[in-house]
Amino acid sequence: MTKRNDGEGHNVFISYKRRTAAAEARLIRSDLTQRGLRVFMDVTDLGHGFFDESLLDRIASTRNFVLILAPHALDKLHEEGDWLHREIRQAIASGCNVVPITLPGFRFPKGLPEDIRALPRYQCVEYSHLFFDAMMERLVGMLDLPVGQRAAADAGRTADTKSRSGRRRWVWLAAAALIVAGIAAFFTVRYKQAQSTNAKVLKAVGALRQDFRQAGSDAPAVRAQYFAASWQDVDAILQLDPNNGTALYYSGELRRHSNRALFTENSCPIADGLKAQKGELDHFEADFYRYLDIEASLADSDKGGAISSGICYSRPSGYCPQRTAWIDHLLANDLYQEALVSDDPVAQTNALERALKLEQSAAQLYQDQNHNPGFTQCETTETLIRMIQARLRPHGG
Repeated sequence: MTKRNDGEGHNVFISYKRRTAAAEARLIRSDLTQRGLRVFMDVTDLGHGFFDESLLDRIASTRNFVLILAPHALDKLHEEGDWLHREIRQAIASGCNVVPITLPGFRFPKGLPEDIRALPRYQCVEYSHLFFDAMMERLVGMLDLPVGQRAAADAGRTADTKSRSGRRRWVWLAAAALIVAGIAAFFTVRYKQAQSTNAKVLKAVGALRQDFRQAGSDAPAVRAQYFAASWQDVDAILQLDPNNGTALYYSGELRRHSNRALFTENSCPIADGLKAQKGELDHFEADFYRYLDIEASLADSDKGGAISSGICYSRPSGYCPQRTAWIDHLLANDLYQEALVSDDPVAQTNALERALKLEQSAAQLYQDQNHNPGFTQCETTETLIRMIQARLRPHGG
């Protein structure tokens, strides 16, 4: 077994599947790094697309093994050469402190390979975008760190607590002396901070929009360059606002554009590709569903407005009717195609009913220049609604 050297090496090794948990891995790595920890992540420390035996050596020499588990992440462990299986096996065999982080929708499958069968027994952390800070505090508390590194990791939390406490004392003292002036000053500072953050978000959104356009190039080298740049833009926005609608939307689009076998240039599902790979769409829908979950909790003033793509990019939060409608439309097309390849009548009916609700929502939220409801990309909105209703009718839908 390789001897660990936390004083000179890494404190944490992050293991994940790039297709399904890259954005979450980057956010976690960024937070841990800001706390002074040395974090190893393959895409940063080995280069894009490069794997070799040195990864296993790195795991054996790193005390903490943080494993990010998206839905279906463990479904293909029995396949020969599965790297996630090899990484988990190495971590358990090396006696690492294994900390699984489970994303919404993840479930441990039955029949795990013998060499990692103990994985579900490790204490897990549930990932949360809405409560990201609290989730990270729980994760850091579960890491096995030297005393000096523990103090460094806790320093951010301690400083933040002291800062909040100091601000509260200042507010009360100012209120006792001159309450009107104190409150005015407080809200002025908060407003300026919000404006500063919003300006940074909108600048990053502008860069993301431009890089994503370039990522559609026919030249492979140009496409790869701007595809990577787009992911960096998404990460930059999520660090400023973990619930940002623009970042979540583009994260979903980038995942879909990364698989030409399953999706067209317009992100529409390809029926033939889906038949060959049943159940694959879950990997590409997570960010879209997260967008809709957050959008549903917002006030109308934060997500409503004119039907225009311009409002999507001028609003720092990134939520707007046209974007919501487009996501509804894409997911409805996904669910319809999933229903067509399903062998389970109950699952097929459930998928069709969900697709109908989403497509009807898209039709209500968006009209084109000719006042036609919905979209013409993929199966058109009106056509898809009719096809879904026709398939549901024999089942009493």
